[in-house]
Amino acid sequence: MNEPLKILLLAGTREARLLAARLKDDGRVRVTASLAGVTSAPAGLGVETRSGGFGGVEGLVDYLRAGKSPR
Repeated sequence: MNEPLKILLLAGTREARLLAARLKDDGRVRVTASLAGVTSAPAGLGVETRSGGFGGVEGLVDYLRAGKSPR
């Protein structure tokens, strides 16, 4: 069996919440939602979630290159 496709969902919108809900039980993908950390108590998305920014584009690139998304 192939490993699931890794998806980093830049979340925080209604559309992202709907997408997370559709993908959470799909065994073909592994979703990590990323929230900027602006909301102190965000509603759960049903998928692995990280909070806090990346420190700009370079931080996001570093995060992805390090293979941190998602495992």
